[in-house]
Amino acid sequence: MDDQLECYVSKSLAAMLQVSRLAGLAPLEFEKKGDKWRIRVSRSWSYYGYVIITAIIITVFAALLMDLQLDPRESVRMPSSTRRVVWITDVGCMLLLSATSVYSAPGLMRAMIATVNHIEKINFDLNIRQYPMAFNKKQIWFFFVWTAVTIILTTVDHVVLLLMEDTKKTPTQSTISDMYMIYYCCYWILQLRQLNFVITTLQVMYCLRRINDCLKNLLRELADRDEHSFISLFNTKLSKATKKKQLKFKVDISVTTDFKKFQPEGTHKTAYYQDAIRRLGLAFGNTCDVVRHVDNAHGLVVLMMLGSFLLHLVCTPYYLITGMFEFSSEENWTAHLVYNAVQFVWCFYHTVNLLMVIEPCHLTQIEIETTCELVSHLMRCTDSVHDPLAMELEIFFRHLFLNQASYSAMHVTSISRSLVATILGSVTTYLVIIIQL
Repeated sequence: MDDQLECYVSKSLAAMLQVSRLAGLAPLEFEKKGDKWRIRVSRSWSYYGYVIITAIIITVFAALLMDLQLDPRESVRMPSSTRRVVWITDVGCMLLLSATSVYSAPGLMRAMIATVNHIEKINFDLNIRQYPMAFNKKQIWFFFVWTAVTIILTTVDHVVLLLMEDTKKTPTQSTISDMYMIYYCCYWILQLRQLNFVITTLQVMYCLRRINDCLKNLLRELADRDEHSFISLFNTKLSKATKKKQLKFKVDISVTTDFKKFQPEGTHKTAYYQDAIRRLGLAFGNTCDVVRHVDNAHGLVVLMMLGSFLLHLVCTPYYLITGMFEFSSEENWTAHLVYNAVQFVWCFYHTVNLLMVIEPCHLTQIEIETTCELVSHLMRCTDSVHDPLAMELEIFFRHLFLNQASYSAMHVTSISRSLVATILGSVTTYLVIIIQL
């Protein structure tokens, strides 16, 4: 093991990282420690990833050059000038994204380890237990299933294309078809890199959610203490009660704080609330720093992912539309029908991947906005501006105002649900242009 930076992860997350290591995306060394695994960046596994991706690039690029030298009527993947442009763009995008993901893997793994350590420190400062391991297992199992879907879909796609090809292929065409099989490894690499980013952003999002759960508990205690009638208006989505003692906050019971065991009695209760708000404010500021750190580390790869989703959501419907007008005139119409069905599945697959990347980033922003709302309601629970509690809330407010964090992908675009509408609008525009060519 060659890197001193290390962290401890669960068994399920370690299994996911071990699969990513085989693809060259997680150059890590694993050491079992009790019910967890200690991970550190490994230089030898980094070299392994470099060799794997270099071999993939050389093989696919050679197949592309050989295919370009054939007559368009004999080409394996480029039977027309438009198909040639689309296919070259597709291959170039996937190779560039895969190369960037693997060559930057050591740095991304260091960023992930630092993120895990920061989150553990925040939880330790707040005396918060981690979420149940069963939840993490369900999450990781979903990622394993989605990776299996990627492998199955790419395999079916290649088999269908082989069935559609001329049975009397030349040796050169057969060689090109075999070499193009390696191209689908880029999809596997992209999928695993995407899942690693999603796992990291979800960890940060859950950290913010735990802070908000603590703020909700604190607000409930203040509501029980004070006689503010307007506090019953808080969070109508969670409760429609009109009396302060009827407030019911949907706080995850698996998240518990140890604030109460330090809670003094009598006149010293204000000091307890001050300490709780101070610690939550510091935790929020540290979590925003983690968001910014993750955004800086993954910004380039995420921006390229979004570009690849846009490209594939343009190319795949184009293949589907052109295939619908071609298969009726072919003898092997069954293979063409299956081909169109596969293209439809590809459209759904790329859309889900787009949502999978954007949704955790959007949920993170929602949690930050929820924190602002909770602090606003807490500020209304103070007696006066000279209340010590009001002073701590004022500092918390400054954290919210001065330390605004979000995922922006190299500061090019804010990653939120509105980006989905923007991409789909661009897809429609490009499809109209390509079909008219």
